[in-house]
Amino acid sequence: QRQMCIRDRNISGLSTVTVIRDVDPPLIEILKPRSNQYLTETMPALVAKVWDELSGIANEKSISMKLDNVALIAEYDPEMRTVTYQCDQDLTHGWHVIEVTAVDNCGNRTQRSHRFFIN
Repeated sequence: QRQMCIRDRNISGLSTVTVIRDVDPPLIEILKPRSNQYLTETMPALVAKVWDELSGIANEKSISMKLDNVALIAEYDPEMRTVTYQCDQDLTHGWHVIEVTAVDNCGNRTQRSHRFFIN
């Protein structure tokens, strides 16, 4: 059974209320670069799809993106459900790791990472 939380709701009167708790974490799919992809481009765009079907994701503060364990200031587009960072400096030759973390409105957390290679 899927569940959802209710936050900061004022309920008054004689009403029937169903409270469902969200225990499902957000979903993350790293789109670019692909896992274990070899790139010749040294300043790639990093793109991930981030969404939550139940309580949702509040804003960009609920999502973080790191490259080689360094926090990035990435752009979040809630309509497209994407977070994007365009590298503005050449990445060094070798393996790099992209990591994306998201927290939904009920505090459920997901983290995904994978590596790619700059040739």
